[in-house]
Amino acid sequence: MKKSIFSFLLLLLASQIHAQVGYWIIPPHYDSIYFATGANLIITDSLDQKIVWTLEGKRLFKTADDLHPFSDGLAVATKKESDEIIGFYSTNGAFTPIENCKVANDYPFYVDGYMAVKRNNKYFFVDTKGKLNERGIIKAYPFHNGYALCIDYKNPEKPRDAYNFLINKDKERIVFTYNGRNISPDDVEFISSMNDEGLCIVVARHLVYYFVGEGQELRPVFARPEEPDLKRQAKLKGRVAECLTSLDNANYTLIANCGKTDQISIRFDSRLVPLEFWCNADRQSYRTNITTRETPNSPITTSKKDGRYDLSLDGIQILPEQFEAIYDRFGENAFVKLSGKQGLIRVSKEKFQLTINNDQEIGFRHKTFETTIRLKMPHFIPIDNTMIEMADSNFECEIDPTTRMAKKTQSGNFIEYHCNLTIPQNLSDEITEFDHPYLYPFQIYSDGIKFPIYYAKVKAWYVKHFIINIVESETKIVKQGSISFTLDINDQKAIDDKFDYHKIAKIVPDTLDYDYKKISDTRYEFQVENLNYGINDLTIEVMEEGCPPSTFDMRINYAKPSPKTRNKEKVEVKKKSKEEIEEPVFKL
Repeated sequence: MKKSIFSFLLLLLASQIHAQVGYWIIPPHYDSIYFATGANLIITDSLDQKIVWTLEGKRLFKTADDLHPFSDGLAVATKKESDEIIGFYSTNGAFTPIENCKVANDYPFYVDGYMAVKRNNKYFFVDTKGKLNERGIIKAYPFHNGYALCIDYKNPEKPRDAYNFLINKDKERIVFTYNGRNISPDDVEFISSMNDEGLCIVVARHLVYYFVGEGQELRPVFARPEEPDLKRQAKLKGRVAECLTSLDNANYTLIANCGKTDQISIRFDSRLVPLEFWCNADRQSYRTNITTRETPNSPITTSKKDGRYDLSLDGIQILPEQFEAIYDRFGENAFVKLSGKQGLIRVSKEKFQLTINNDQEIGFRHKTFETTIRLKMPHFIPIDNTMIEMADSNFECEIDPTTRMAKKTQSGNFIEYHCNLTIPQNLSDEITEFDHPYLYPFQIYSDGIKFPIYYAKVKAWYVKHFIINIVESETKIVKQGSISFTLDINDQKAIDDKFDYHKIAKIVPDTLDYDYKKISDTRYEFQVENLNYGINDLTIEVMEEGCPPSTFDMRINYAKPSPKTRNKEKVEVKKKSKEEIEEPVFKL
């Protein structure tokens, strides 16, 4: 009969008590993983194969071609180490082919819905449907801030008299006006691309102007804008070809005079976008809009131990030290390196639950107890690749891996094993509390991820199944101070127990000289010597091998002979009553 419940305390570090989980969004199979440039996507790269993913780990497409950064929501693909364009991908993974086109101006990007390309030594604009404009021209520069610089022959049928013009996103040619009068295309000698300040440079009849895209107006360029004297408007000394020079780094500089004392120079990049304005030795840089990725604040932190990194969420360790590197973090996600490969992991506040014996109390009857261990995981954890092991071989719980069962349900997934628990040596049938209880530490692995060691919470007691009885007819005095008595030791095992477990019986503490012999499986004969006349207390221990002992308090009343009455020595062996057990002990 169960006397009490022994409660094992759940003794965990703060980093373990929450029993939360981590799982792969993108498995660690790749040589590198990083954010895509220009889009909220992720790229993995291995063996010259790029895979593009969503932030949630959905695979969009795979390519062995050179994939350029996203711009306008599109990423252009070119043949490896070639300028031949094969098409472009959208941020949803859709692919649009482009045939017989090459990269123009070293700029394979869409801007304002168009990309400049080369085909058969002519330039075209291709739209976001992959369609090219009807006719090629001599030169086309990429769109910038709504405008694109073009160069073509006045008469396409006659390859001479090339001229510059500017088009908008509707591919309409811009007519330049100044002071309400149109400027003839024949008078326009130079046009640059538009920069991020919405300015491009126009030279007409050697005079230098800003074309302001927002109002589509021309403004004279002065060395000192605070002194707008038209006599000091920037003016080329000669033809554009003489005043526009190419630098070693493929940039260009246009030089002009402002009156008799000042000289300006305007520097452009290889796509003729204005970068800097110099007046004599003073430099002014035009504004450049640089788009940078803003990584959201992440509650994930990490620390390093023995060359490995852990992952914590809101200050609570979710996954112990195991990662070789931690890269970018966003939200509850992190780029990590594990076993030499990189992937995207997510830590979650969702919890797992591990139970032994279906979370029911365990009554140990013998050294081992056969039961089950079950691990319940959130539904998004891949249970097929999840396993449980003992974290410490000193704790005796034998898990049978061949009995593993996995099941997926709507409320969650679980795995279950058969296991044998070994009884703690200090387990009793009395209410007992331990500062350092005997716990079963389990190590959980899921898809190669190691979780913190988890100590299962268990309630258990020792079912002491021995009963002893004294065979009064076999109690006798052997000689003065020496008696023998027989005990019946019955084993109240369950009916289905198939084994007769080995028992050990002895007297404790060992203050009396004694000997015993086993008469049968249930009978033991004890011989006790050096008894004192009067009361002799002793304790009998009966122990199944590997289990805590069952103790029985005994009393021997040994009466010496009385010469007056001629009574002989008498002896009585009995089990102590509850009152006798609890009576105080007086020492002289």
